[in-house]
Amino acid sequence: MTNIHLKREVERLKEHVCRLGTLVEESMQAVAVADKTHDFELARNIINNDTEIDKLEVDIEEECLKMLALYQPVATDLRFVTSCLKMNNDMERIGDLCCNIAERILDSEDRTPVRMPEVMDMFNMARRMVKDAISAMIDTDTMLAAEVMKRDDEVDNNLATVFKKTIKELKETPDKTEELLNNLGIARNLERIADYATNICEDIFYMADGVIVRHNIV
Repeated sequence: MTNIHLKREVERLKEHVCRLGTLVEESMQAVAVADKTHDFELARNIINNDTEIDKLEVDIEEECLKMLALYQPVATDLRFVTSCLKMNNDMERIGDLCCNIAERILDSEDRTPVRMPEVMDMFNMARRMVKDAISAMIDTDTMLAAEVMKRDDEVDNNLATVFKKTIKELKETPDKTEELLNNLGIARNLERIADYATNICEDIFYMADGVIVRHNIV
């Protein structure tokens, strides 16, 4: 009977994690659109809607802890529950970072924002990484997870380029200091989003095979 109840709880947990993944992916897509189109109302909606992500994150954590306490899962079920705990936190942090970007978009409401091509590329790369990381999580697809993890270096390289260009532009156009630092702040948030997407992919390996790939090359 306990196994039947555990299986039911695992399926319920999976549904809630998938729901959280969908909300986070939608937030990531929305903030990319808000930045590209200077849609300040959309940016405000992203911030307001983050409470739904926060609430679901708390609910999922409580579910995981309850399952560990009541059913004492082992093997595959234990790996699934503990992985959900970690990925749950990573997805909530991605939602927070989308809010950070939305706030920076609103900061430029009365000014002409500065956006470098590398930052626009980072939006596209980070959005695809989040989308594919969540798909890999739902399908326990380690091949897709490994492919997503390899993209993180490209995002890091873009951030390094943005930093160098920002230093140069600050010297040449000091009147644009606020706009340039705002642009750099968005780039840093995008790089952190890519890091969290990578973290999710690392945990997929543990969930699938019990393999810890953190700090290793896949």
